[in-house]
Amino acid sequence: NNLLGGATLMNMSRTTDIIADAAWFILSKPSLECTGNTFIDEAVLAAEGITDLSKYSVVPGAKLYNDLFV
Repeated sequence: NNLLGGATLMNMSRTTDIIADAAWFILSKPSLECTGNTFIDEAVLAAEGITDLSKYSVVPGAKLYNDLFV
């Protein structure tokens, strides 16, 4: 399991809640504002004033790994 980065990377990962929260903000906007855009969850949350991402950490207090899928 978790061959890409092993346990170390998994412990620095985010929960799926970050995607759900970002999706909520995107889907709450008028479609004309969002159609044709690519989004990064951290950027969506930052645009909404959410910059403390610690609640999304798989391991509370662990440093989050930089987004891998940019």
